[in-house]
Amino acid sequence: MTKRRFGDAKKMEALSRVYQLGMKILSVPDSLVYEAAELKAQYAISYADCFALACARDHSAALVTGDPDFKTVAHLAKIIWIRSV
Repeated sequence: MTKRRFGDAKKMEALSRVYQLGMKILSVPDSLVYEAAELKAQYAISYADCFALACARDHSAALVTGDPDFKTVAHLAKIIWIRSV
């Protein structure tokens, strides 16, 4: 979305900030793909959201989001709620 709205320079700035915050970029093992697919079959949320949820569960990590779609699956992982500005 950042690239679409603001271009490549802002996209690279955003990625740089992700690393500065100490966040980790994950590789994608098949097990996460399959878990996301299972979540998608059970819940009416997007596959991308299912994938984020599967990653959070697999890494025992909190999922940071402002997306209200996660309310239906909040019992499956720790969710840190933010609101957009």
